[in-house]
Amino acid sequence: MTLQFIKQNKILFFLIIIQPILDLLTPLTMDLPLSIGALFRTILMLGLFFYIANTFFKNNKTYFIAYAGSFLAVAIMFVINFTSKANFVFVTEFNFLLKVSYFLVITYFILSLFQKKPWGNKLIIKATMIASCLIGFSFWLAIFTETSISSYVNANSGYSGWFFAANELSIIVLILLGIIVSTLTFTNDLLAWLSFLLIISMIPMIGTKTAFLGGLIIVLGHTVLLLWKTRMRIWKHPSVTAYLLVIVLFFTLLPFTPATSDSRPNSMQPQEQRQPVVIPTDTSAIYMHPKVVHVLSSRPIYLESIKTDFQGAELSRQLFGLGYAGDYEKQPKIIEMDFFDLFFSFGYIGSVLLLLPVFMIIWHTVKRPSNSMTAKGNLLLILLLCGGISFLAGHVLFAPSVMSYIALLFLALGGVYEFEG
Repeated sequence: MTLQFIKQNKILFFLIIIQPILDLLTPLTMDLPLSIGALFRTILMLGLFFYIANTFFKNNKTYFIAYAGSFLAVAIMFVINFTSKANFVFVTEFNFLLKVSYFLVITYFILSLFQKKPWGNKLIIKATMIASCLIGFSFWLAIFTETSISSYVNANSGYSGWFFAANELSIIVLILLGIIVSTLTFTNDLLAWLSFLLIISMIPMIGTKTAFLGGLIIVLGHTVLLLWKTRMRIWKHPSVTAYLLVIVLFFTLLPFTPATSDSRPNSMQPQEQRQPVVIPTDTSAIYMHPKVVHVLSSRPIYLESIKTDFQGAELSRQLFGLGYAGDYEKQPKIIEMDFFDLFFSFGYIGSVLLLLPVFMIIWHTVKRPSNSMTAKGNLLLILLLCGGISFLAGHVLFAPSVMSYIALLFLALGGVYEFEG
């Protein structure tokens, strides 16, 4: 193991551990022009930007061209909309540009790591457990001290601890849970079980649909996988038995948690929940099933509005995008469905260039050999789940805090496991 490889592992370990600390400090510095989390991630992004450019330029010219092309597309989008948008809120548009740049830097950084010697997942898992404990302990401390931020503004249901955004916290917790359960039944490490208990206890307490439904998919999916792998002979595997006992306790306590509470925001009466909902837009009306409206909220309205803007835009803006939230007149508001936001914001050419590194990473992780197909299967399930959340609810691709944990998921998928599973 070379000195450079050891140094790389230490840097990765630090970057993972620092993420929950940044997220916990962010609400405390929201009144400042730039929060601690935004400041650190901006500095990190700038450092990685030049590191990646230098690495690709020396070792892989094809990746360098793709990397440069992606940022060129972002720059062209910004300039076109700066000169052609009737209403251009510079701070909002530039902040969006920074978030997209962070997404690009993180994805290409993972690609740069794939070009090197495979890393051991022991380090990644250890850092994940510590990060999970930091998040879990702070979450419950916030609840017990009655200083927790509410998950919903207009309802007293659900907690986000000291984290600013419940939706982003939900996705982070799902990623951590997925990584932890992927190795839980192969270790007797006390830290592993402590982090698992803390994270799974948060799933129903956050109170969001994303956390609850995503948590159920992970828990049930892993349970089925374990029962199949052990051929139902769980008594021969103490760690599997312990895991299933925790899951039984989890479902037993669900009725007493915010996840099953009726106090979450919902403007429809029971009799209205069986009738089609008419959603008016500027040009037409959308008829949708109440359950679809419950899941998507007001997203169809913004989707229809920005789609109309895109169809009426000139060719240059269709190719490189409308920028943030289309041609808004007052307060800009994105759809909050990441792939639609990506397409309308960056157009035909920009969208392809921005998604290219994601597809390249997925290709690398799928074709990369693994000595633990059980763990890899679990992690691929989490990746698909994150993709579904990104498509339906957003808060993944353009949320720097979440993208940091998506990178962690890719690291776990690309690493080598120290056990057979």
